[in-house]
Parts: sequence; C-alpha cells; structure tokens
Amino acid sequence: MKNTFELSYGVVILVTVVILFFILPFISYYNKKRIAKKIPLAIVKKDIEKEAKKIDKLIEGLDKESDFYKLRYIAYRIKVELNKYNLMSNGIYPQFCLDHRMYFMYIFRSVLDILGKGDVYRTVTTIDIWQFDEDDKKLLDGYPGLQKEYKKSFLKSNVEAAKRLVNIERFFIIDELASKNINSAYSINLRDTVQRLVNELDHDTRECKIFFCPTKNYVNETKKDIAFALIRNEENTSFMYLYSNNTDMLPSIEMNFLDNNEEVNYQRLYKKLKYYRDKSGSEKFSLEQMAKKLGISKNNN
Repeated sequence: MKNTFELSYGVVILVTVVILFFILPFISYYNKKRIAKKIPLAIVKKDIEKEAKKIDKLIEGLDKESDFYKLRYIAYRIKVELNKYNLMSNGIYPQFCLDHRMYFMYIFRSVLDILGKGDVYRTVTTIDIWQFDEDDKKLLDGYPGLQKEYKKSFLKSNVEAAKRLVNIERFFIIDELASKNINSAYSINLRDTVQRLVNELDHDTRECKIFFCPTKNYVNETKKDIAFALIRNEENTSFMYLYSNNTDMLPSIEMNFLDNNEEVNYQRLYKKLKYYRDKSGSEKFSLEQMAKKLGISKNNN
C-alpha cells in the first residue's frame, strides 16, 4: 500500500514537472508580451517628455538680445520636426535623400524663410550655385509626400522675403571671359539666371537688390568664401552668418550665430562683401543693367 502511494505520488510530481516544463515558457512569453505592450510605451513617452523639457530649459537660457536669430531658427526647426512627426503618426513618412547641392540651397532657403521686416541679408555668390535651382523645384513638385519647406525654389524664397520687407543685397561674381562666348554653357546659364530674376522680381520686391560683378580673375576670386550670407537686424545687436565650404571632400555649411560683429570670420567675410559693394561703373551692374546688356526683357508667359 505504501509503495503504491509513493509510486502514485512520484508519478504526480513527475507529471507536474513535465507540464510545468512545457507550460512555463508559454506563461513567460505571454507575460513578456503583456509587459512589452505597456511598460516600454510608458518609458518611451517619459523619454520624449524628458527631451521636451530639455528644449524648454535651453530656450529659457537664451534671453540676451543677441540670441534673437538663435531663437528664430530653433522655432523654425521645431516646426519642421513637428511636421515630420505628424507624418509619422499617420504611419507613412517618406525620406528623400537630397544631394549636397540641393541641401545647400535648402539651408540658405530655410534662413531666408525666417527673416522679416528689419532684417538685412547681404550675400556674395555665383550663378553656378543657382544653375539647378529651378530644375530642383520641378523635380520636387513631382513628390506629393515631400514636406512643403523642400518644395520651393531658392528664388521663390528671395521673392517672398523681399515682400516681407527683408532688405536683400545679392552680388553675383561673373566670369567675364567665359560670358563673352555666347554659346558657352556658362553664358547660357548666366542668361537663364538673369531671365528668371527679371521675370520674378518687380515693384513688390524692390527690397531685393541684385548686382553682377564681372571679373577676369574669376577662378581665384571664387576659390574661397563662396557663397556666404551675412545677416543682421536693424533693431537689435543680433548677427549671424552662413558660410559654405564646397572645396572639401564633404561639403559643409557653417551657421554661426554671433554675439557681436567683432567675430573674426564675420569680419573677413564682411571685408569681401565690401569689396564688391564698393565697385562702380563697368565693375558692377544692377539687374536692370545686366538684363539690358544681354538683351533680356520680362517674359510673362
């Protein structure tokens, strides 16, 4: 009787162990799934709240008059990122890989888009940088899922900024020798750029002043510090500049928010800007003069 009881008891234990051996993994798996559904979501949300508080703390620390442009650009970037998050929340978020040329235009365009009345934008550039601007706009228009801040030409940003009474001065350095050959790719690009500017700029955009500075020493003059933009506000001490470096293996744009106008690089760039601003006579042509020189008139088609 005792042996039978011990045997039965042993069988029960063995069966229980076997059952637990097979059931416990399923219980563990179920619990993990249940926890995974609840705890990580809460943790991730808490992480997001923590990062949002960091943004608040960062903004609280920017309370000097010279932080004016920093705050405006931070506000712009937050708005852009929120647009992206809205797309993600809908389940589809297209990512577009812009090449460095298109991204270069995007950065300069994004700065122009945050400027308003009282802002002064001075820039030195070449027509080579503008060569693909309109082509990019047509290309990007073909993608309905692309954020609207990408789907605008750089010229359009200039026009809109001028209408907001941003004071713009743009100096194009022109290759005088290459432009004399009317059949050269450079000369055609020059004419196309001037035609676009003439078509888009009118009395509503008189705050946008365009100048062309021909040079026989084009290669040396455009070897460094092309293109750049110096930005200041007429009502406070805030400065910033954009400086492109297209000569490195990895092209870059430096965005510098200045505390004052004594910053060394700013002064170097301002000196170059002044060199072109001070030109006169045959050394510098307004947009109207260049259009007349090339026989270009407004095309309303």
